[in-house]
Amino acid sequence: MRIPIEDALEDVIAKAQSGLGLSDGQLDELCGIDRDAIRRLRRGKFDAAVVRGIAPSLGLCTDALIALAEKSWYPDPIEVEGLVCVNLPYPIPSYPEMSVNAYLIGDPASGQAAVFDSGADATPLLDVLQRNGWTLQSIFLTHTHEDHIEALPQLKSALVPGGSVYVHTNELLPGAQPLRDGQVFKIGELEILARETSGHSPGGTSYVIQGLARPIAVVGDALFAGSIGGVRANYPLALKMIRERLLSLPAETVICAGHGPLTTVGNERSRNPFFAANS
Repeated sequence: MRIPIEDALEDVIAKAQSGLGLSDGQLDELCGIDRDAIRRLRRGKFDAAVVRGIAPSLGLCTDALIALAEKSWYPDPIEVEGLVCVNLPYPIPSYPEMSVNAYLIGDPASGQAAVFDSGADATPLLDVLQRNGWTLQSIFLTHTHEDHIEALPQLKSALVPGGSVYVHTNELLPGAQPLRDGQVFKIGELEILARETSGHSPGGTSYVIQGLARPIAVVGDALFAGSIGGVRANYPLALKMIRERLLSLPAETVICAGHGPLTTVGNERSRNPFFAANS
């Protein structure tokens, strides 16, 4: 079963409006769209004319927003030897359908592996390690929100002696080693580059992995297929970081997000309402 797109049209609009600090009244004044129509749109009542009216004021791509609302696009399936995505339910009261992703990346030549976030239950990750005969060398955290670290104690038990958990220095966690932006790690023949992509969280970190058939970027909640994670700090900076540190990667780079399906840099340049341009 394919993983659903994480955000609907109303989620994207709410994130942009919140990030820009615009009330419904202020957005009404900017674009001339009645605030009641804006509220109906945010409640999930799609109106293409309203979308076209407010998108420019929110810095969003109209074409990509409408495609999202019409569910006319979904990323093509992606398979890369050595990359495993585990998607498990993580229901919360405000979002009972929520699920969360964790990733296992192994070097087929050496059998050494790393996990990125723990997700809600480490059992599927541990099963893949055992089935493939891989050894868990390191655990890398994109950020420390509960849905991404809940199964960390269970996962740590599988680390090889001397193996470590790594997290950005702005989100220190007991038992984890602090890492810095630009730090490079080796897992067998694979190279892992830590790139700070804060915004959703103070020390949000993406990991760019070279050495498999395609470059991989594990991005946590910085970027989703067709959206971004909620930004609670500096919205313009978060968008700038995504553009410069993720969307500048080669188009074929696989984007492994904390929620939603796998996508690519090329997809997000052309399909993501926050970054795409109207045709």
